[in-house]
Amino acid sequence: MTKTITTKVRPIRKLFIIDSHDIGTFEKVISKISTDIEFIFNIFLINDENIFSDINKEFVKRHNIDIVLNLSVLENKIIEDNFLIESITPNDDTTKIERFVTYFYSISNLPSAFSKYNDTTKDKILYSNKYERGNYISAMSSINFGLLNEEPKKLSSNSVFENIKFISCETIQTIKENIFDKESHYSRIHNIVNPFSTGYGSSIYEIDYSHPEHFKKDIYIFVSSLNDLEGIIYFWNMRASNPSKEFFWFPEESIKDMNSVLTDEMIFIVTNENLENKIKNCSLKNKILVLDKLYFYSTATSWNLYEHTQTLNIQNRGDFSISHPIEKSFSTFGIGGACIIEISGLKNFFYPTHSKIGELFKVGKENSSFPERFTHLNNKKLSKYYLDFNPFEMQDLYVQIKLPIFKEVVEFLFDYKNLKLKSTKKTFILEQLINSIGGLYEVNQLCDERVFKLIEIMTPTVQTKKMITSLNASLDHDKANETIGNELNMSNIQFKPIISEYSNIKSEIKDENIIQTLYNKKFLLRGKSFNCSHCSSYIWLPFENINRVNYCDTCNNEVQIPVNKDGNDKYRINQLLINAYHQGQLSTLFLLNFFTENTFFTLDFLSNQEIFKQGNKKAHTDLDLIIKIGNRIGFAECKSTSTFSKRQIDDLLDIGRSIKCDFYMLSCLKNKDDIEILETIKYIETKNINKPVFIFTKEVLFKPKSVNFYKYFEVEANKFKQGPVLLAR
Repeated sequence: MTKTITTKVRPIRKLFIIDSHDIGTFEKVISKISTDIEFIFNIFLINDENIFSDINKEFVKRHNIDIVLNLSVLENKIIEDNFLIESITPNDDTTKIERFVTYFYSISNLPSAFSKYNDTTKDKILYSNKYERGNYISAMSSINFGLLNEEPKKLSSNSVFENIKFISCETIQTIKENIFDKESHYSRIHNIVNPFSTGYGSSIYEIDYSHPEHFKKDIYIFVSSLNDLEGIIYFWNMRASNPSKEFFWFPEESIKDMNSVLTDEMIFIVTNENLENKIKNCSLKNKILVLDKLYFYSTATSWNLYEHTQTLNIQNRGDFSISHPIEKSFSTFGIGGACIIEISGLKNFFYPTHSKIGELFKVGKENSSFPERFTHLNNKKLSKYYLDFNPFEMQDLYVQIKLPIFKEVVEFLFDYKNLKLKSTKKTFILEQLINSIGGLYEVNQLCDERVFKLIEIMTPTVQTKKMITSLNASLDHDKANETIGNELNMSNIQFKPIISEYSNIKSEIKDENIIQTLYNKKFLLRGKSFNCSHCSSYIWLPFENINRVNYCDTCNNEVQIPVNKDGNDKYRINQLLINAYHQGQLSTLFLLNFFTENTFFTLDFLSNQEIFKQGNKKAHTDLDLIIKIGNRIGFAECKSTSTFSKRQIDDLLDIGRSIKCDFYMLSCLKNKDDIEILETIKYIETKNINKPVFIFTKEVLFKPKSVNFYKYFEVEANKFKQGPVLLAR
């Protein structure tokens, strides 16, 4: 199948987690990443009681982080489960910090389109040559201008920066003269080769975390003491989130020295009132804001000039290779640090973010000897660690990936939580039903209210005393139907099918085209029905099975088809529809039809899955439907004419929390005003669920196009939908 994909070469985006007050580790990290082309876009979080707050999770998500480098006492598994990104503890060997750095001096190539936007001409670039603990001038220079421990002229030879004049900024006077010219800072050197970024805005599918009043213009000076790690990291993360803003960091100890370059319009930002009072005592007239909350925008798109779009013949599963032209890479002479090859454009990448899901896209035991070479799936893009430059010849960059199918991904998500999935007989009934109608996008032919009523009328009901007494009185209607269906499948119950004439069917359906479709698809069978003249058994003979000589199935005697005086043929529905009705699969089909009619970019599903805890032979619970729309996964409980028990709701919510599904669905064929539906809504409201629980009733199941489902994922009043959502036309 021909598909268009986009590949991009870009730096590795990193999150560092360090323990509270561990200023030494922060300084160590700054030193090790000093030559990273995106030095200031590496973000930090402190291991404190708020590390896994909702705002921190969203902050990390918006920065599209590839890997977490954990330098704290936190367990990596806890970090992965909260931030949904692979976390490793750096060592001095295979996972040392330097292995995740894209060196600025490795960039020796500029794509041809680059000349339209910028060039590498700069009069000067200022940097700090050391980060000296306790020295506020050194700290101020390193954090604002950027740190380079090695001689930059030597480093930058043979790179696109070789003609730039690097100037060491180590005096307060040099700082004062250049602090507000941020484009001359080494920390902004990425702007030379990445001249524009897009996406710093807001989306209707994201909560707005930008400040409603500030950071539109003006110069903002973040102030903290030299040893205030929280204050320094707050500035660092704010600058990374707002790179175009005029943000600068002043150590508290530098205020008096910097007084001569301050203007009254500049705004100070501190993280506590104690520091606010100290600044006020300096007799400054500047406005002071006390802030400690992060403010940021949507995920930015950058390094666009290093993109390449191509058309490939790709199957929906299996292994294949992708190349990225060396002309659109960082280096043409094969020497440099690690980078990311980012691949986008395939529906196969539309999955929720998960710390380990990228493993499914690796080929075999790829890079088992190199644990740092991760593969991360996020935001519908696959990012692969790359460090395979050839220093002896110019050649394109190649990566291999594998495309898993939906079932493999879902099984992985459950297996990660020590849960196993198993298909049931109902799974295959639904598959047969869909295949018989012509595929998933043809099921609307069965999902008509008139057709459903016809199926109800023409489905035999069990009235034998033996069967009724065999059912547990505690079973609800759908469970009883399911039990009956199981007995039917095992031929434990046999009864006379319901036969009807065309006139009766037409009076129910009122549309000859629908009747013809049901007949063409062999859901509606046409034939002769009569009783055996020998044993009085009921005989049904479909037209295609009528022979010159016919026999009774019960007594095996030859029978004669009686003359039908009124000339009418007889009709019945096929056994597959009967089984689907008794097994509750029509209600599942109606919910599937809702999503096919709403035309989502991607739609995948698994039906009727039993869930087992590891080592248990008895099912823990079950899910009627696991569905993926776009990159969101939802879990569903489907009913026909009954509603949902509290236990069923609890089981659905519990398994959803464990797997981190994006939404829940409760679907039944009752009216939206039914008292049982209202009671279900009230019960869900008591569960304090932070994801939407969509309730589907007959009003929307039989008219699915009347609902814009995606609007329920939009932010409203800066909040997402949570708890019960009764869908309405």
